[in-house]
Amino acid sequence: MSRLRRGHTYTGSCHSPGGRGQWCRLGSIEGDGNATLGEVDTSPPIRFQLDPGDPLPYSQVQIRLALESETIEAGTQVEGQLVITNDSGQAVDIHSGQPLTAVVVLPGTDSVVGAFSGAIGGVGRRFTLMPGSEGSLPVIVQATGHQGALDPGLYAARAILELFGDVGRLRVLTPETPLIVVEAPD
Repeated sequence: MSRLRRGHTYTGSCHSPGGRGQWCRLGSIEGDGNATLGEVDTSPPIRFQLDPGDPLPYSQVQIRLALESETIEAGTQVEGQLVITNDSGQAVDIHSGQPLTAVVVLPGTDSVVGAFSGAIGGVGRRFTLMPGSEGSLPVIVQATGHQGALDPGLYAARAILELFGDVGRLRVLTPETPLIVVEAPD
């Protein structure tokens, strides 16, 4: 079993045999140029299953999660932005809270293994995106699971955009954004 460490590059694929747990086969390139291969068990307890959310009520409007870093130390948090792009021919009103929180899922599943667990002093935000423009909302992702810090491994983050106002109350999910959790330094 290998431990993921900061300062190394990881690529690979993950498999979830029978829907239980997940194994990732990873290649790493060490600082000295030597390549290694290992397996990492990323089967933390599942907190809950993420519901599929609502469809975005606007055609030609896309949302995505952009993190400051896709690598995070176990038990810490990373900030990012939920980016909203209006490629439609009409203005789009966005009415939501901020900052948003993202959940940590096993890649390719709706199995939530980590979520923000602290208090947030949030405020509402309303803005209009003109045709061809882009806006964003702040997001927090925390590498904490049900029983403390997540184990090092490959995960994915998904932000939940809650919309209010003329569209009713909707929960829209971003597509997955890769998230690598590494061991915190001693």
